[in-house]
Amino acid sequence: MTSRMNIDEDDPKDLLFRPGDDEDDEIENDDDNFENLELQHGQQELVDPLGVALDALEDRCATLLDEIKCSQTNNMEELKEMFRPVVEFGAHVGPQTARSNARSRSSVDEAVNEVYQRLNGGLILPVVLEISQTDVIPAKRAAALQFFHALHKVNYFFV
Repeated sequence: MTSRMNIDEDDPKDLLFRPGDDEDDEIENDDDNFENLELQHGQQELVDPLGVALDALEDRCATLLDEIKCSQTNNMEELKEMFRPVVEFGAHVGPQTARSNARSRSSVDEAVNEVYQRLNGGLILPVVLEISQTDVIPAKRAAALQFFHALHKVNYFFV
């Protein structure tokens, strides 16, 4: 065994441990890296279940609204069927999602209001209003106006 004090510079094994090299620093750096890794893996990001569910609902609803906007159909029954899932999202799926994920908020009402603001107020109502005012297909404008009546009728009975 070679000690640090008796180093023979001609022996390749002794050149691995030069005076001034601090083996303890390397070990401490490894410990620091371990602690950093431990902190990275130990800290879990808090995931907001309502936010995640709301993002998914917005994506699905945006897809449905895009299909409606791009549709060239003039058939009123087909348009009503296209708007039906949007009514269900706004009146049923959104509030139910808020109620089931309300534990991440201080109250159920707060969760329902957040869903209403993001889903209905921020996405569904503005897009349907735009369709009802500016679409070139008269049947689609009429179906969009019918959407408001259907949403009000459904919300009136469930409130």
